[in-house]
Amino acid sequence: MDYLYWITVLLTLLGLYYIFSLLARKNHSYSSVSRNSRLQTNNISSQRQPIGLGYGSGFVQDYLDGLSSETFDVGINIGKGDDRVGLDSDEIKMIMKDEKVSFDSARLIRQQRIMLKNNIDPNTGLPLDPKAFVFSS
Repeated sequence: MDYLYWITVLLTLLGLYYIFSLLARKNHSYSSVSRNSRLQTNNISSQRQPIGLGYGSGFVQDYLDGLSSETFDVGINIGKGDDRVGLDSDEIKMIMKDEKVSFDSARLIRQQRIMLKNNIDPNTGLPLDPKAFVFSS
């Protein structure tokens, strides 16, 4: 069990080093891209190409690729031994690269695109279908 602790510590340190090196050389300007261009549903990739450091899957690879933040800390999942597949990291990395935005902004853009693709207003969460019936409070 002791080796698991040291592997976690090593991966955490490597991930932190990678994240800080990314932050030191990237500009995360979210407002430079118009909202309409970010939310176009045709920007959702149906064929994904790996962009990050590795081709692995899971939260460890996502963490090593810099896909973690204060609001969405992947390190917690790693610490708990979570063995799920992880994030949809290829699409998030593509948005980060193309739109030049942070991890959290890329997650938001991706979610808004998926909502629009499914005919849901990303601002309200209500269906855009005129036939939809919604109870109001």
